[in-house]
Amino acid sequence: MGENLLQNSAFADWNKNQDLPEHWSIEQHEGCKASLSRPQDQPKGAIQVEIANADTTEWHLQLTQGGFALTEGQYYTVSFQASSAGPRSITCGVSQAHASWANLGLSRRVNLGPEWKKFSLGFIATASDKNARISFAFSANSITFSLAQVELHRGGQMGLVPGESATAGNVSLFQENESTPRVLDRMVFLGETEKAYFDGMRSYIKKDLGCGALVTGTIVFGPLGLYAQSDMDYIDSHSYWEHPRFPGRPWDSTNWLIEQKPMTDHPDQATLFPLAAQRLAGKPFTLSEYNHPAPLDAQAECVPIVASFAAAQGWDAVWLFDYASGSSNWDRQTMSGYFDIDTNPAKWGFMRAGAAIFKSGWGKVDKGSGRGEKSFARTDRSAVSAARMQVKYGDNMLRMLTDTGRVACEAMLRTQILGWRISDSGFTLQSGPINPQLQVQWSVDAAGRGLYQATGPLAPAGQARAYTGHAQRFEEATKGSIRIASPDFAALTITPLGTGTTMLITACGRCENTDMQFAPDRRTVGRNWGHAPVQIEAVRGSVVVPEGKWTCHALAPDGSPKQQVPISYENGQGTLTLSPEHGTMWYLLQR
Repeated sequence: MGENLLQNSAFADWNKNQDLPEHWSIEQHEGCKASLSRPQDQPKGAIQVEIANADTTEWHLQLTQGGFALTEGQYYTVSFQASSAGPRSITCGVSQAHASWANLGLSRRVNLGPEWKKFSLGFIATASDKNARISFAFSANSITFSLAQVELHRGGQMGLVPGESATAGNVSLFQENESTPRVLDRMVFLGETEKAYFDGMRSYIKKDLGCGALVTGTIVFGPLGLYAQSDMDYIDSHSYWEHPRFPGRPWDSTNWLIEQKPMTDHPDQATLFPLAAQRLAGKPFTLSEYNHPAPLDAQAECVPIVASFAAAQGWDAVWLFDYASGSSNWDRQTMSGYFDIDTNPAKWGFMRAGAAIFKSGWGKVDKGSGRGEKSFARTDRSAVSAARMQVKYGDNMLRMLTDTGRVACEAMLRTQILGWRISDSGFTLQSGPINPQLQVQWSVDAAGRGLYQATGPLAPAGQARAYTGHAQRFEEATKGSIRIASPDFAALTITPLGTGTTMLITACGRCENTDMQFAPDRRTVGRNWGHAPVQIEAVRGSVVVPEGKWTCHALAPDGSPKQQVPISYENGQGTLTLSPEHGTMWYLLQR
């Protein structure tokens, strides 16, 4: 054990107001209140935490100390004593003491009771940081509790605790302050156990039952999860952008929140790059759950982005979750939940364009790239390689890709991630350039306005294009061929169909039910989803059409032509005007 990195661990020194120990702070959010004191009936060096007002979000009340440094890969031990007036829990964590407040390896909930108990929590720092902090989060319960002698030291690992013996066979699966070899032993055991289960079930389904369907395990949970599924027929994953959060009871339809932010504006947080990092070389890769849930204002970005990114990366299948959950009313004309797409024009309305883009062949790579080769040859040491990566990276395979594969997120717009190869020596990444005829760009300007754009061949019809972003950025990005006057944020796709004599332009801003009742910050509608009909924010702007003479029809909600839209020509160049007066998100052009 090294020296104690915390100051005033025994809470001996207090500020002049005597309401806080020196070097310690209380964070109070959203109206939550707590106070510290040194009651006479407590052991020497103990403080008592009294909660005047709490809510169900634990981090809204925290006792913290920052200002110490951590070194990536170093083992640390947090120790403290605690008791409470009644049964309750608190969470001890170590994280950055600055934005983005990322966890640095420890987040552990401990249960307290009337008897004083000493806790010793070991962890490996996941990153180096010169300004780290320790925190105790406790807002989820208003029962008074006490703390004493809070310390943080380097070191403290243990292989076998007193009384444990491998010979006697009484080594428990988990212990606090575990040595790295002990952790690896457990990880290998769990990984091999899980792999034996998946392999056994696949064999039973395909051989004993004679099922001809493809079989996979579950979504990928880190490198050890990828190892466990390495002999499945394909690898699958799930992801959501801004999945609703439930501050109180899980899936409470009256108490939920989303953050109104487009993924287009936040490529550094995007769901797609971590998905690309989960592939296994030589295996098909599918995304069987994906969505940007309603009622996000930017939900129209969902299909154009995932279809074009998945096409560029050569993924094998994509499903949105879901079509219509638990519904038997197939004639309904209103959105009724976060994920349903059957009555959601912002999703379903882009499906024809998304399907054309996804099936475009953008992801084809040259022979000799290694794609399609069986990449996994199991050995006894492969599980150890996977376990080592799991210990280092946890479930964060994107960080593993950027560290080990040396491919940054921005570079993935030009690089096809073909997947990991697992061997005795570790994980190696197989990758290559994307189709040279394809361009995928993603940028955010100084004002924080994002624009995602993908352009590529759609043989034999011509060029397909997908855009999501802010109106002000379309004209410059497209050299004037697309201009958007309104709304501020829109999604637009241009997809040639068939042999190129037909072209579909799809454009949409927001999408809402009639009389949908948003909270003032637009983060929830509770149960007030409104009623039919579903309405879209139609796009106003112009699109320069390819050479030749075209006719255009605005399409009705059922896809049938409802009215002709004029195309203006100047010097042989045609321009289509998009306008809400046409009452559509679909413009069908024919040569």
